[in-house]
Amino acid sequence: MKKRLSLMLIVIMAFNPIISVGETFDADADSNGTQTAAGYVRTVSLEEAQDAAVAASVAIGAVKTERDQLVNTIADYNDKMEGLNALYEALPAYETLYEKYTFTNSNPRYLQYFLYEQTLAELMAALASETDPMVIAQISAEIAATQTAMTALGLTESEIAGILTVEEALYYQAYAEQFEKVGIADPNLSQKETYETFIEPMYVVPVQMNVGLQTYNLNIEVAENGIRLATEKLYYGVLTLEKTGALAESRRSVSERELYEKRELYRLGKLSKKELDKVENMYQMAVYQAASAERKYESAMMNLKFLMGLSPEEKIALNEPESKEDTVETYSAATVPEEVLTSPATNRIETSVLSLQISAKESELGYVADYFSKNSDYYHSVEGELNALNIALKEAQYTIETENVGAYNRVAEAFSDYEAAQFEYTVQVGDWEKVQTYAEQGLVTEFQVMQAELLLSQKKVALDKSRYDWMVSTDQLKFSLETGPGFDSEIGGTNE
Repeated sequence: MKKRLSLMLIVIMAFNPIISVGETFDADADSNGTQTAAGYVRTVSLEEAQDAAVAASVAIGAVKTERDQLVNTIADYNDKMEGLNALYEALPAYETLYEKYTFTNSNPRYLQYFLYEQTLAELMAALASETDPMVIAQISAEIAATQTAMTALGLTESEIAGILTVEEALYYQAYAEQFEKVGIADPNLSQKETYETFIEPMYVVPVQMNVGLQTYNLNIEVAENGIRLATEKLYYGVLTLEKTGALAESRRSVSERELYEKRELYRLGKLSKKELDKVENMYQMAVYQAASAERKYESAMMNLKFLMGLSPEEKIALNEPESKEDTVETYSAATVPEEVLTSPATNRIETSVLSLQISAKESELGYVADYFSKNSDYYHSVEGELNALNIALKEAQYTIETENVGAYNRVAEAFSDYEAAQFEYTVQVGDWEKVQTYAEQGLVTEFQVMQAELLLSQKKVALDKSRYDWMVSTDQLKFSLETGPGFDSEIGGTNE
């Protein structure tokens, strides 16, 4: 019975290192946490850790702020474009009025006729509001004199039609003031001037700004994916170090027991001092390794808390994640699925952004073709930019396909390692069960039982670590096939 208790203690230490001697538990504690002697310990799942890390990211927050500023800039710009669009729609009317203004000022008689029209308009307005018969008679006489003077100028109907009316003069003045604000004194613009003044700011720039906005959104998504992947790797790394630390403590305990037995043999004269020194050195190394493992665990846990935006003092425990075995088929590096090679062409941020830029540049080239000759330098410049983007898209697609094959092969490799670890663990379980049987028959010592338990724990830690590596690699493949980030061999596992 004593041997079985020893076995259970080491198994608990190896697989549930959160539990330590001296802890007390509250039966009414929240299911997401544990009340210990040292205080409340909150249990955090991988998804919770990832969400917290994304929310705490200063970099993502800064990008979102820039994105929101661009949204406001676009809104302000669109408001301004409403005014410019109104001017553009008024341009034909302004051109007509400008032509009549120029014609009116081209001949003193035309200008005089216009001035008479103004005078006549003022007299007619005065007459309409007057009630005094004497004043009415006087105004009527002035009207007749003005009309006689206009007739005396001897203008033809065609000439009169080309002269500004009083109402047109008011419209002309209002238009002239508004167009002057955008630098237009003469509305007879060239094609180039029309494009640069109206078409480009109204139709080309908004599309470019929208590409910038969509690029921000894609960058945010990719950044969030990257943080989730990094958090997953660190989360599993902490779990691995936690188990490695428990394993190192078990190794220290076994070494301590061995040292105790060797000292007894030395005291009885059955062991040399040299052999005893060797065992003592091994024990001191085990003590150092246990302390080192604890420091590495604490450092990794601190890094995880920092990533999640938690204070160093907050106590958290990590959940053991569920395996993905039920949802992922066996991977074979010899056969890469077709979707790995073809699906990312329009998904990844590199191709998505380039596709947006290509679409915007095609739209721009269409407008340029309406206002510039296809032999012009400006047309060739925009056309060259479009060609460069198409080349960049093809290069990006090739690079992404290469990355995805690498990501897939990493999954295949990690899955193969996981299967090998499963086999080794299964073999070790068989060996451990034999030792149990021998222990019940009194054929092995308690120290030998402890050694067998230690070997079993080592294989279990190795199995869990290989499972974590595989799970990280599957998520990295998922992101590589989707928006991003792309495959990075440095993020492929949980090696510390």
